[in-house]
Amino acid sequence: MSFQRKKRFSTIESLKEIVVFLAALTFANAISNFLFDESSRQLRQIAHLTVEQWFCFVFLIVGVVRFYHGNWRLLDDSYTNSGYEHGVEEGNRKNIIWLDFVCVLSVSLGFAALSFYINYFSAFVVVYAGIIVIDIIWLHLTRPRSTLPSYGMWSVSQGSIQIRIQGTTWFWNNVGLFVVFVFLFLICLLWLALFDRSGLDIFLESIREFRLENSNWLFSLIVVLFCANAIIDIYTNRVLYFPPRQLRSFDLRDAKAAVVFLAAPLTQLLNSKNGDQSIGSFSSVLAEIIDVFESRSLTVFNAHRRESWGRSLEAPDVALKKDLDEILRSDVVVAIIGSPPSPGVQLEIGYSLALNKPILLLVKNGEFVPYLNRRMGLAGTALTIVYERDEDIPQMLVQALFK
Repeated sequence: MSFQRKKRFSTIESLKEIVVFLAALTFANAISNFLFDESSRQLRQIAHLTVEQWFCFVFLIVGVVRFYHGNWRLLDDSYTNSGYEHGVEEGNRKNIIWLDFVCVLSVSLGFAALSFYINYFSAFVVVYAGIIVIDIIWLHLTRPRSTLPSYGMWSVSQGSIQIRIQGTTWFWNNVGLFVVFVFLFLICLLWLALFDRSGLDIFLESIREFRLENSNWLFSLIVVLFCANAIIDIYTNRVLYFPPRQLRSFDLRDAKAAVVFLAAPLTQLLNSKNGDQSIGSFSSVLAEIIDVFESRSLTVFNAHRRESWGRSLEAPDVALKKDLDEILRSDVVVAIIGSPPSPGVQLEIGYSLALNKPILLLVKNGEFVPYLNRRMGLAGTALTIVYERDEDIPQMLVQALFK
């Protein structure tokens, strides 16, 4: 590990320790303020607790678990388990360490502040809204340029994979909380103005006095929107919060969040035609293989597609770093050895073996197979498939992995 990377790792570990302390403080303070009445210096009776107090307490506990656990996983995947040492323009996100530090710390302090407002619904709502705003700004600033104007490539799943729908819902779920609130707020205001003048007076007075719980309309609207925001986030990012177990077999029929790294020869297949460099017809075979997995909701990492089928080759150091990082994030490695065997594929196979990744080895019948590749099954995580033609590979993968 380089000196700079050690320092970055140390920074993240220090942040985690601060977060753990603040999380413990938040839990303890929330329980104390919820059950202990400062004015009477006595414990509250459960039966006397209001709906607003119950909502604030339960929502804070759920929010602490959701935000702290999610941010912890994000730090692990972005710095501890990742090959990235600097902020990057490509990949899931830009790792801007000072921004991550400030935002995670700010969110943690926000929840600590919420624990003091368990009994003050209006203040609780305002502080929580501030936490959501911090998250929205954080996502906006850490998105890679390659995803402009989309926000669909940020979210983390099994092994920090890129899931478009999760990234999109995570961002727009938080933005939508404010947009929907404003829309429904105006609808409620219009409805009360037309059909319930007394209710309108209570509604406006609740806002002026900053006691939002006094208006049943306003209280119900806030509770429904906050709960919907939490449920949507937990559901769409459930793989971030609770990753599925590591795949230890090649049966992918029921896999919903598996990540496949597809390794195959690249540079040795390149040819130039009319000044355009590409890998020719082999690209259609790879595209069909990728479709086999993605049509079943699996995620595929592949350098060929990433580098426009050979037309936009990356520098060796950039390509190597990305390949190793993507293998680290993958559940299964599918490797086409090539003829002659590709040195790059051999490197990727070796790295996969070191990580104890399941490897599906594709060997063309009658072609030379490197000496050690012939007995990879002894590693316990490798399976070899022999094919006749490149065009047969997609169907053979279907037979081997999904039937």
